[in-house]
Amino acid sequence: AYQEDFIDDKEKYILIAPSWVPFDRNNLIVYVGQFSYQAYTTIHTGIFMATFDTCAVCIMVFFRGEFELLRIDCQNLFGTVDAPASKENARFEMTKCHKRCNDLIKY
Repeated sequence: AYQEDFIDDKEKYILIAPSWVPFDRNNLIVYVGQFSYQAYTTIHTGIFMATFDTCAVCIMVFFRGEFELLRIDCQNLFGTVDAPASKENARFEMTKCHKRCNDLIKY
């Protein structure tokens, strides 16, 4: 394989990823071209994967915040022991919690 060829001195230059090209890889110009292409694709793939991971983390943080707000709204639904909410206010808060819950389920 590639490592054995490198140990046996069949390969002069180290590549980022072992691959096949229809040229003599021991030629410096071919090596530089192949190495440059592999470096470009490796960096591009890394950026692509990091972008998807960032989007996933942002979505998770957003939903965590929305669920936290929903939890706080549900705790305050009927007011507190010292200051209970009126029926109209409780109905309004329940409608608001129900709408937020439906929006979270929809998305």
